Amino acid sequence: MIGIILASQSPRRKQLLSILGIKFEVISSDFDESTVEFNISPQKFCETLAYNKAKVVADKFPNKLVIGADTIVFCDNKIYPKPKNNKIASIFLNELSNKIHH
Repeated sequence: MIGIILASQSPRRKQLLSILGIKFEVISSDFDESTVEFNISPQKFCETLAYNKAKVVADKFPNKLVIGADTIVFCDNKIYPKPKNNKIASIFLNELSNKIHH
């Protein structure tokens, strides 16, 4: 039985753990990201998302090590949430185009 859970569907995170030779299983979190306030620093926002996603999974599997991580986009003092559809994604990409973002 595997003792490590990745609380993320991210292909890149899966790849990184696999490269390191870590055996793990993937269990997606059903944490509602819209519940996190945007009026905090980008670092705190990202930490809060990662923590809460991992906590939802860890609460279901208390005897396992759960790895949580998240990625956000930040530009011009604005945190960009995950787009809900292609139209919003297009708007975000246009806003970010030719700009340095983090």
